[in-house]
Amino acid sequence: MRPARYQQFAIDTYRAAGLAAEPWEEGTRRPYGVCVTLPSGARLWHAITAQARPGDDGSQPEEPVVKEAPNPLPLPEIETGRVPVPRLELYLSALINNAGSGEIESVYGYSDRSTPPTTPGFGVRFWSEARIYAPFVRSAAPGGRDGGAAFDLPAEI
Repeated sequence: MRPARYQQFAIDTYRAAGLAAEPWEEGTRRPYGVCVTLPSGARLWHAITAQARPGDDGSQPEEPVVKEAPNPLPLPEIETGRVPVPRLELYLSALINNAGSGEIESVYGYSDRSTPPTTPGFGVRFWSEARIYAPFVRSAAPGGRDGGAAFDLPAEI
């Protein structure tokens, strides 16, 4: 799944779960991303970057590979108060995993990897061998405006 289509898929998935979500971009630096508003009113901005499937020609129409959707993952609860970033990582990755897309092979949180992440976020593996990466870029407390410096995230949002 290419980044533009994934961006809309993620927005639709978040909205179906009752979250507010909208497209976000920072010009050519981060052309794709999503701003998600949590039940508390806090916001999280995550980028969308991609690794194309082998042999993919971006000038040609996309050729999705569809197989079986991944098994559902437990959906952690997120309260209306502050949410620890690792729990938010698990929550958003479970929403994407559980959306029922037959293009998705698996979804993982960066914190689940054996090497500790420098940036929280999650990744999506597709049956086509393409990948999407969704690093968390910034956050804002309820009522906060711009989300602060890139990749300077608090322990809780």
